[in-house]
Amino acid sequence: MTEHKDPNPNITAALSYLIFPFTGMLFFVLEKEDKYVRYHAFQSILFGIAVIGASFVISVLNIPIIGFLLRQLLSLGTFGCWLLLMWKAYNNEKYELPYLGKMAKEQIYKK
Repeated sequence: MTEHKDPNPNITAALSYLIFPFTGMLFFVLEKEDKYVRYHAFQSILFGIAVIGASFVISVLNIPIIGFLLRQLLSLGTFGCWLLLMWKAYNNEKYELPYLGKMAKEQIYKK
């Protein structure tokens, strides 16, 4: 029995960002061969962890007005970055987020 090769890796890579980090984990576990999909899936996982971590820190700080503004800024930035990442993945671009993209690349392409 031969393995099914994904005919549209760009769509799979874009979908890995859909509900980050969960869809990233799903595609990272399911995709064993395609490094393009695995790269975007792993970057989605790291992006999700970073957003959750930043949200947690803002919540813990609990600074009245500044905390509210930081949460709004984080939400807007997360949404914009999420759209950018999905767009780049769909268009077959291996867009690399600062720090996180490098970590993803090292994990996927390590020898």
